[in-house]
Amino acid sequence: MYSLDLKAQCNSGETEINFVASGVSGGWSDYALLMGTASSYLINNPGSNIECITNGLCYTVTLTGSAVLEVYQGGVLVATPTNGQTICFPFVASNPGCTDPIADNYDALATIDDGSCIYNNCNSISGFTYIGTIGSCCYYEYNDTTTWTAANVLCISNGGTLVSINTSLESDSLNLLLGNNNTGGNQHWINLIDGSSTWENGDPLLFTNYDVSYSAVNGDYMFLQNNGFWDNSPNDGSQSNDGIYPLMEICLSGCTDPLANNYDPTAITDDGSCLYTYPDIDSAFVSQPIICYGGFLTDEMQIDINQTNSPSIYSCIIGWYPLPGIFTSYVSTNQTTVTTLNVNALLPNIDYFVRVVDSTAYYNGNGGGPSGSSTAGIYDEFGPITFSEPAELVASTSIVSSNQCTGDCIAAEDLTITGGTMPYSFDITSSGGTSTQNLANGVSSYSFINLCADNYDI
Repeated sequence: MYSLDLKAQCNSGETEINFVASGVSGGWSDYALLMGTASSYLINNPGSNIECITNGLCYTVTLTGSAVLEVYQGGVLVATPTNGQTICFPFVASNPGCTDPIADNYDALATIDDGSCIYNNCNSISGFTYIGTIGSCCYYEYNDTTTWTAANVLCISNGGTLVSINTSLESDSLNLLLGNNNTGGNQHWINLIDGSSTWENGDPLLFTNYDVSYSAVNGDYMFLQNNGFWDNSPNDGSQSNDGIYPLMEICLSGCTDPLANNYDPTAITDDGSCLYTYPDIDSAFVSQPIICYGGFLTDEMQIDINQTNSPSIYSCIIGWYPLPGIFTSYVSTNQTTVTTLNVNALLPNIDYFVRVVDSTAYYNGNGGGPSGSSTAGIYDEFGPITFSEPAELVASTSIVSSNQCTGDCIAAEDLTITGGTMPYSFDITSSGGTSTQNLANGVSSYSFINLCADNYDI
């Protein structure tokens, strides 16, 4: 915390604000305190207090006694905050936007909520309070009690449905969102077809949160109690609201791939519905690295393809660019419609690029071959993908101590291994036979001790 300067020269991203303090009597030296999450300011000078405020910051004002604080921006009086009021800078007298701090697009500078708040791609809905998401579904609580019949109509008219809980995990997650426990929370309508054993979608009601003490005597409704259990005890769920609030879900699933024809930017989870005009590359990666120096024959690249709704024929070509705009093919496939390709024996330390092509147009554009500068017939290109190669495996030994007399077994020798890929293992053979030693990952040395006179092969 620090006192405000009487003069300031502001940098880019800051706004010059003049706080004019007055009204303190009785010997008080402090007029106002501005508390923010990033910084705090104490105003203890009467009259002008000029300060550079970082744009986007907000402060809560605490006034001392009868203090009055006037806020000037650009020489214009923009606010006379009251005790406890929050002001944001640069100050905008009427700035529409999302004013809900829990929303994804919360605007700290907004002064008027314009209904634009988005919650994990869940739009705000008039008359409902957004409470959170579970998986790809947005959950809302209606702001008033209704009958079960009215609750159904409300949810459907807003593009959703009354919540249907079909697993104990979903029940627990929803109760957590609602803040339900043994003492708190509202009661909510949910969706059953017969109130006894079957949810609206036909799934059986088989978990402990259903209160089996209530039998199916009241028709097709159900409600969530504030202790987390479900029952159908009201006398007539379709006619009486019984202090119960509608609980709505809107599940946002769709195509989440921006390359697809039917890409849905509002979808939270992909439902497999993406449609493509041409096949494109979803991913290409090293699925089997080069383990040993010179061992590239066993490496592998996996290529995943997004196919069109009716599978399209394509060829896959892997190569590199020795010069900008000049493509050199290393390996290519026959025409195919598969969605996964696995390619082996790719050379190390080369930046490979994968092409999915229309064979006829591509080869014609490059003079009948897979290499060249033409981009005709290319559906998609992905890269670079590089196979790194470890250094050549080298083992060396150094004598630490030797046997001094016949029959001694006090010799010692150190083994150091470099290159290759950890963890290392080695065999040691002597007149006594062969044994294997496995080193832990990250360990590259080993000490032999108590060696007798013999020939040792490692």
